[in-house]
Amino acid sequence: MLLVLAALLGTAAAQDEPSWVLRQQVAVAGFPTGLMSDTRFSVMTPLTRNDSIVFQSTYARAGVRAIVTPAFSEVGPRIGIAPIDVFDVEAHVMAVSWYSKSVGMLPFDTVANTRARERNARDDGFATTGIVTFVNPTVKVKVGPVIIFDTFTWRHLRIKQPDGVTSEFTYEPFDDLVVGWTDHTFDHQAAALYEIKHSDEGPSYRVGLTWRDKWAHASGQRNMTAGAMAAIRPGNPPAWPTFVLFATPYLIHPDQPMGTPYLALATIWNFDGAL
Repeated sequence: MLLVLAALLGTAAAQDEPSWVLRQQVAVAGFPTGLMSDTRFSVMTPLTRNDSIVFQSTYARAGVRAIVTPAFSEVGPRIGIAPIDVFDVEAHVMAVSWYSKSVGMLPFDTVANTRARERNARDDGFATTGIVTFVNPTVKVKVGPVIIFDTFTWRHLRIKQPDGVTSEFTYEPFDDLVVGWTDHTFDHQAAALYEIKHSDEGPSYRVGLTWRDKWAHASGQRNMTAGAMAAIRPGNPPAWPTFVLFATPYLIHPDQPMGTPYLALATIWNFDGAL
């Protein structure tokens, strides 16, 4: 999801001593329609830091993450490390509960006829559970007013196949792809933003371009988008959230007509403090 980039833009400032960080994100999206609450709490400790340009905000952290949507909920531990300022990696293990009906899981014998309007017309959705493990390395570089992100997410899905469901595939709403019951999905995202204005004590404005390519191993389904994004912080956090907007037409998608814009708005609040 492009909201991974929203999370990067909403990251709280690193402390120079052990600290806690709470990040709350609420996001709405269209094409496909979605609503998500994403809560992350971490305890962070600084690693090697000095005056070098790449050793000023290093850290290791551990915590928990909880996601709630109309289609599923998930919760689990997360760990992360940034050994240098331009690179970090996170790992999560999430217990997931998918709800029944068309907003949740649907069986598919093939990857054909999976369009959203056809999924919404069906009434054979089912509830199930599973474990999702994912790893997310990210490279981020700032050169003057230009900020560049390149992030890759690998997700391993182990979905419990309910009794009586014999299909080879199922629709998984988080990835917005038809997947196998045991599958791998891959999500490669990149963005380049121009910082129009930045202030630690006041407003910040960034605009730029972003691209995403996502695919599932077992089903072979793939979608790709590219377009514009903007990040706006009207005032000093935590009183003001950061707003991140996306408008990215589909270049490849099994369900959406080409050119249909994926639209999303993420609102992010960050809170942090010393332990």
